[in-house]
Amino acid sequence: AKSATAPKEYKLMSLRGRKYDPERAAAKLPDLLAVIDEFSLLEMSPQLEKDIRTCKLRITGGKDALGRLIVNPRLRLHLPAERAATDFARMLAYLLFRARRADPDVQCRGICVLNDLSGIGTRNIDPRLFKLLTQSVLPRLPIRVCRICLFRPPWFFGRVLFPVIKTFLSKKLKSRMVVLSSSDATKLHAYFPPESLLPEYAGTLEFDEQAWAARVIAERCSR
Repeated sequence: AKSATAPKEYKLMSLRGRKYDPERAAAKLPDLLAVIDEFSLLEMSPQLEKDIRTCKLRITGGKDALGRLIVNPRLRLHLPAERAATDFARMLAYLLFRARRADPDVQCRGICVLNDLSGIGTRNIDPRLFKLLTQSVLPRLPIRVCRICLFRPPWFFGRVLFPVIKTFLSKKLKSRMVVLSSSDATKLHAYFPPESLLPEYAGTLEFDEQAWAARVIAERCSR
């Protein structure tokens, strides 16, 4: 009943996210509505505002060669001792929901994740977060994750953490993962055009992260 009365925008979101397959879109719509309610995606809480201002998760507007939006987490800025896993999960869900509403191309083409793992230590690791993102957030949003690029992971990531993370991933998502251990940022150019990357990733894209964060907070999602 709730799906039947859902806003047309949400129905179209699900339809585009499932390649215009009506049956798959209808099956995904209840998940989208559940995520919106569970993570309060139509509200800007003080905690969400603080998390967005850290820029631990950025959406610069850059896209890959196929027009898929680049999402850029930086886990070195996430401290599980100070922030709950649900806080990070809500920030990701909120920013993806906002991006999907603002750009129909995101709904149709999906996203790529440029996961910057440089500088992370055990203080940044929270297994609950990976489980939450891979089982409760990303699978329930009608958005295709087309590539996950793990950039500059520390030595312990591949030996200890990555095998654990893979247990939470679907076979399809595992096939879309790329690990770039090299410190040479130009290696990213094999997956993302330089004009879509920030200078810290050997790119030319200009981006003011604090101005972006302020704009996201000011332009609150609403029904």
